[in-house]
Amino acid sequence: MCVEMNVQWRLSSRVIGFLMPRASTPRTPSKRVKLELFSVHGHIGDQPVDYTELCRSLAHLPPDAGTEVIGDRFTRLRILPEQDGLFPFSGYSGTSDATFVVLDIQASTEEERGLEHGKVVVRKTLGLLDPSRRECVVQLVHHGVRADQIARLIERSARVADPERYAQLAFELTPIAGTSFLQELDRFDRIQGARMRLARPNYDWEEYGAVLEALGQDSNAGNLEVAASAARASSLNRNAGLIGLLKDLVSRERSIVKAASVRGSREGQAGIITLDLNRHIEARTADVPVSATGQPAETTVREIAREFLQNRPEPNA
Repeated sequence: MCVEMNVQWRLSSRVIGFLMPRASTPRTPSKRVKLELFSVHGHIGDQPVDYTELCRSLAHLPPDAGTEVIGDRFTRLRILPEQDGLFPFSGYSGTSDATFVVLDIQASTEEERGLEHGKVVVRKTLGLLDPSRRECVVQLVHHGVRADQIARLIERSARVADPERYAQLAFELTPIAGTSFLQELDRFDRIQGARMRLARPNYDWEEYGAVLEALGQDSNAGNLEVAASAARASSLNRNAGLIGLLKDLVSRERSIVKAASVRGSREGQAGIITLDLNRHIEARTADVPVSATGQPAETTVREIAREFLQNRPEPNA
């Protein structure tokens, strides 16, 4: 009898244990972060730029030096002090409106709130600039500061740091194409048209062939825009001409292609397809723990950006 009761008790304990929910470690909230890679190009008139010296000058500026307000749009760039040859930066983008509306999604009620004088609601964009490699990592943030805005704010800040020296500074960030761009380009059966915008390389056009040198150098161009359209019911050459040049330029370690788009058709896909370089930039994505405010942990994002740069092959000079 005693043995039978012990067996029943052990069986009951196992059943209860099976039915009881097991303790589990709470999952750490995280957000997916995307970091995109850009080449750096610049010149001061007809002279090259010392990028390390430029970044050091910007890092010593007061926080409001790199600020731009256009209409009600507010943008600011802060270059932070040098860390092992790299320069972290923070970009801020928002509206200068003094009031904003908060919507209660459960009750569908609205509440208008005001900001104290001198404060704005912003989106923060993190980045890292490597002056020796002439490469820059920029966090992709919805409604955040874009690469072209960062370049413009660097020009503005430099003129504040040294108005005489940097009066003619031109600074560009051009996207480095990921492998998917060329893969998608090769899938076209027929190419109806293509367009690309080129930034003046660091610091002239000579190394990019006689055609670009003639167009860019002789025109004293800061940017070149080239476009081609196929004849009716025909296709652009997929390996020569403008498409061949595009393939060559995006394959280089330092890209001067500021923007590019290709329109055409593919077998098995209906309609006209547009391939845009901005959707195929070399990038690193990662799930990053969030802070108490729900934002990705800044220290972790900056460390991922550092690893992204340091794990890449060293580009040629």
